[in-house]
Amino acid sequence: MTTAKIAVTVPEATLAAVEKRRRVLGVTRSAVVTAALDAWLADQSMTAEERSYVLAYLRQPEVGGELSEGRAVAAAAVASWESWDAGALPPAPNRRPRRR
Repeated sequence: MTTAKIAVTVPEATLAAVEKRRRVLGVTRSAVVTAALDAWLADQSMTAEERSYVLAYLRQPEVGGELSEGRAVAAAAVASWESWDAGALPPAPNRRPRRR
């Protein structure tokens, strides 16, 4: 991977907090900046609907009762599924069948 050097200006309080935390974690300044830029890029790739959902979830996350309710619904849904044997699946296209 090719890299490039950049210079940025940040508030002193932000830099001090980043420096303190990165030392505790044992990561480089470059790693912190790269992670922040990657997170920002991921956020920018979200649709407006996805961003709205994430923000709403952060404002009001699921509570214990809702989680157990969701697990119960999921368990009921998969309970009706037939079990399957992975060895019984047809070979994937353009691949040789497994030897037994």
